[in-house]
Amino acid sequence: MDGKIAVLAIALLVIAALAPIVALAEPSKTAQYFGKVEIIVSTVQETEINFASSDIIDLLSAAEPPGFHLKEFKVVFEDGMPQGVAPVLFDKKEVENGVIKALISHSGEIKIAPSTFNGTVKAKLISVFVKSKWVALAENVPIDLSSLSGSGLENVTVKFSIDNYAPYAVKALITPDGKNLLSAEAQEEAGAEAIKFDPKHVEFDASAIGFGKYTLQLSAGEEYVLPSAFIVSEDRFENATIPAGATKTVFIKKKAGWKPLGAIVILYSVNPGKLSARVSVEGAMVDLAYWKGEEFEVGGASLMIPPLGMSYWIKAYIVYGDTIKIRNAEPHEIHSIIVPVNIKEIGTWTSKGLMAKVDKKTLKDSVNAYIVVQLPQAATIKSIVLPDGSTISDVADAETNLMGFQRKIVMAAHEALIQVKGGGAEATGDYLFEIEWQPITVKLTDANGNPVVGATVTAEGPVKASAVTGADGTAKLEVYAPGIYHVTATFKSATVADFALGTLRDEPINIQCNVYDLTVTVTTKLGAPIEGAIVTISNEGGFTASAETGADGKAVFAQVPQGTYTVKAEYKGHKKTVKVEVNGNTNANVETDIIADLPWIGPVGVVELAATATAGVATALAVAGVKHGRKEKGEVDEKELEKEIYEEDF
Repeated sequence: MDGKIAVLAIALLVIAALAPIVALAEPSKTAQYFGKVEIIVSTVQETEINFASSDIIDLLSAAEPPGFHLKEFKVVFEDGMPQGVAPVLFDKKEVENGVIKALISHSGEIKIAPSTFNGTVKAKLISVFVKSKWVALAENVPIDLSSLSGSGLENVTVKFSIDNYAPYAVKALITPDGKNLLSAEAQEEAGAEAIKFDPKHVEFDASAIGFGKYTLQLSAGEEYVLPSAFIVSEDRFENATIPAGATKTVFIKKKAGWKPLGAIVILYSVNPGKLSARVSVEGAMVDLAYWKGEEFEVGGASLMIPPLGMSYWIKAYIVYGDTIKIRNAEPHEIHSIIVPVNIKEIGTWTSKGLMAKVDKKTLKDSVNAYIVVQLPQAATIKSIVLPDGSTISDVADAETNLMGFQRKIVMAAHEALIQVKGGGAEATGDYLFEIEWQPITVKLTDANGNPVVGATVTAEGPVKASAVTGADGTAKLEVYAPGIYHVTATFKSATVADFALGTLRDEPINIQCNVYDLTVTVTTKLGAPIEGAIVTISNEGGFTASAETGADGKAVFAQVPQGTYTVKAEYKGHKKTVKVEVNGNTNANVETDIIADLPWIGPVGVVELAATATAGVATALAVAGVKHGRKEKGEVDEKELEKEIYEEDF
């Protein structure tokens, strides 16, 4: 089997997952999951770089199309960057056998300088731009590309990604004209390079297939949950011959302690005559990954052997599942190579990154093996520290020599791969994938849209993190492991937000909390507002707050958590307590037993008035006033009291 085909297929396989495609099941009801849609536009400029002078050569990306931002700028050297030329400014490089094949920049600028080389080099300047959007996962996810029609954009690729640990998998991609782009027929028609997919990713050439409204169909269920770090094992291949007009079913052998991913299936044929490749492959999910065919002629030194017309073809598939069915519609036999692929979770998440230990026992039955790390969009892989202590940080794609075989290394922003076995050689030991995590940003607002300041936000999942919201209502949670997090926010001794975070997004998460304004109005028995009353509220969690009523009898408590409150109003010895339910912005009324608040006398309540019911109202109020004024003097002689009342009245 061609080594490059194997590497191509494995590179696609390592981002996949074994899962039969079934009807939609209900994922966790408390977690919301999102997928990321990326519209990628690239421009290619062929040029010649002249190193005749010793000056530094500055190469710049093309201008950004409206609405897009630069993802990367790449300078590809067709024959490799020559010896005697040094890269000065770049972010990453692609290397093959020690030769730099490309330089990559995320800023849009690359600088190179000659030292001893004096000549001209052919190169391609590739500018890649992206526009992205998060979409909630559901049975059907719309991907609308209608706005790109007539835009003049070329080389447009669309990519959709789901986190490995999300309980969803790709099922189908329906084109604007109703075709399933992931079907065998659509793949054959569009070509192997136009469509790439696995259970967690879809990528297609929208320029070739067309703009319009697509629908991505998903399956859901816990069986689609995958680890974010694992070993991929490519096991010993099997050969099979499929007779003319026959169908062969192949069952992938299970490997103890591993999860079967599927297989790389390569079909090929060489025959006299015209090119034909009437074959099909069936499985849980089948991706046509490679296809090439050619007709040629074989002749001798003279016509003693007439020229013989020949043809050959080769097709490579990635098949997910443990059962593969190959149908041969050719009038002759075809041959196959089937490479089983399994995965096994590996590593420990730390604040520095992922620590993965590889030992001989793990690699025992593998022909080729790789460590693969795939992360949420909130995390970026910065470097890989090898067992010998050396660090790989500026490599995007490389093939390096390891004990006589070509070792594959790929390092993108959110995923990485490093080969640990191949060609009979293996590299065991501890590998550290150094990862930089963007904090999970949670912004809390109340029902009125105002920031909730001073709330404690806690995330519990694979790791635990906690932070307090600042003046803008934002808390930044430092997590360092992928997975589902249960997030709670407590404010004024109450839980004001409680949700499961299914996707660690690279954008703020805005949460409207159960926090409202409570306005308490204190009145007399007759409905008149009481100014200067002290209102105290308290909830079951122990939160207490007090405020004084204004001229309108109102005391306002801003940002009160939802719940049941004990509301107590006090005014010059008179007290009234009520229970209030706060489920939104709430207006509560506390009606005291005060009849009136008289000058020089003070508040007169119902109880005091009833105690003097035999007298007239004025007399009762006067009695109340005298008693109030003499409450420190003890009992008063009744006749003397009546005399004082009479004198006051007249």
